[in-house]
Amino acid sequence: MLFQALLLAYRPALPSPFIYEDLPNIVYNGDFRSATPLADILSAHPTSQQFDRRPVAGVLSWLNLRVTGLNASSFRKVNLLIHWLAAGAAGAVVLMAAGRAGASFPRLLAVTVAGVWALHPIHSTAVIYISQRTELLMTLFFLLACACLLRGAQCPEQEGRWRLLCGLCALMCLLSKENGAGLPLVLLAIDRLLICGSWREVWAKHRVFHLSLAVAWLAALAWIGQGARFGEVAHLSGLGTTWDYFKTECRVVRHYFELLLWPSPLVFAPGPRGVETLSDWLPSALALTAGFEAVALMARRRPWVWIPWLAILIVLAPTSSFVPLPLKPSFDCRMHLPALGVVVLAAAAALRRMAAAKSRALPVAGGVLAALLAVMAVVIDQRARDYARPETIWLDTVMKEPENVNAWLNLAASLYQGGHMAQAQAALKELESVNASSQLPWAAGESASMSALIAEKAEKWPEAESAWRAAAEALPGQVYIRIGQARAVFRQNRPADVLGILEALPADAAASPSAMLWRAHALYALGRTEEALQAALPAERQRTPDPQLTADLESWRTLRDGGAPSE
Repeated sequence: MLFQALLLAYRPALPSPFIYEDLPNIVYNGDFRSATPLADILSAHPTSQQFDRRPVAGVLSWLNLRVTGLNASSFRKVNLLIHWLAAGAAGAVVLMAAGRAGASFPRLLAVTVAGVWALHPIHSTAVIYISQRTELLMTLFFLLACACLLRGAQCPEQEGRWRLLCGLCALMCLLSKENGAGLPLVLLAIDRLLICGSWREVWAKHRVFHLSLAVAWLAALAWIGQGARFGEVAHLSGLGTTWDYFKTECRVVRHYFELLLWPSPLVFAPGPRGVETLSDWLPSALALTAGFEAVALMARRRPWVWIPWLAILIVLAPTSSFVPLPLKPSFDCRMHLPALGVVVLAAAAALRRMAAAKSRALPVAGGVLAALLAVMAVVIDQRARDYARPETIWLDTVMKEPENVNAWLNLAASLYQGGHMAQAQAALKELESVNASSQLPWAAGESASMSALIAEKAEKWPEAESAWRAAAEALPGQVYIRIGQARAVFRQNRPADVLGILEALPADAAASPSAMLWRAHALYALGRTEEALQAALPAERQRTPDPQLTADLESWRTLRDGGAPSE
């Protein structure tokens, strides 16, 4: 019944195309089409690769592609299935934990938590945005590990098997996404507060389990730390200080909790939140401190309260504390698991207040719950309609955050891909206006790149060359910009200049399929046919869904076969 409700609520967004980072992560992901996909998924990736050191999500996405093809609806249904399974696991954990903690109405509490958490609109991004299945899988295996630990306590004769399964689920959690790194602390807290009566008993009975998990955890963390993602974090750390990021996250985390109470406005890919004065962040820091102190007071009488509170803290800590991620400081999908902790605390407090009047309270609680779930399903349905097309979600974002340069850029890109060139140019003008104050080099470079592509569509090659040159000045290290410049130069019958541009690239970039294709174009135009054929051979052997590389291949084949170069 819950899955049917979720399917109905999210139905408007299911057939929407792949959006944003879904394109490089899934649609154009070369790992999924290589001869050794599993080995490639487990290897290190460029920093743009979503599945770097996240093999559980990577393998699942590869299987998804093999079974359903590039069907965005099928990918979203898998996301929805994972979310539903996580809700079931959450209900099981709450039911077993509430029974051991002596909470009021454990079954009603479990149903309430599972339903409210599953249908909360704050999860719409995590479910609809396919690349965030990493977050969904982390939550699922986090909860399965907790469920296995509690189930083992209920079946003493099979406790060893359940704890082994718990350890496997814990590793799957960490290998889905790194913000599950604090799970062993939650398992230790469950062991101490709900299963054993003291730390001494935990050590006496379960030290082998916890020590073994710690060793496996450290080994897995060491492997994850060798991936390119940690190099990305180190690079981005230079874009903002730890203290500035902490102040920003005070506002961001408070906003997360506000969205749990009132899920509006929900913004896809929000922009950075500036903190310039004390009043920008100190009230948020004080509010969060007061909330944590209130939870600590509750925990003095009901120690189990530490468990959901700890889960909230340790899952948010990797992205919402001191490690600077200035390009993505806020993303509501990060609340997928922490939201569960908040729902547990709120539902347990509400049911405890009704415990004194059982006969009168239960029907009221059931009616309120049904109404709440219905309202949340309607809100999800409305939010899902914003995802109908890429341009609609980005238009919604810029309406809610007019200063979001990334949203303006992606709105322009989605309009360009939809063939709406005039609207794309208008979006780029808005981007340039917004970026005039902040002067972000990456925004200026990407805007110039998009202007170049629009000029290419109109076959205005001198204008395209000028735009590519401006993009290269803003982003000198981007290979695709140099290749775009070479393409525009070739269309103006300057093959020797094309070779000069390509020869200036680093060796690995010069050997890329696109670079070799345009080298082949230039060589062929200069009459060096054999060299041209050899240069194009590796690219011709590739099977790629990348539309630009496909267009480059068509252009080369037209030139090679004696026709005019494809414009």
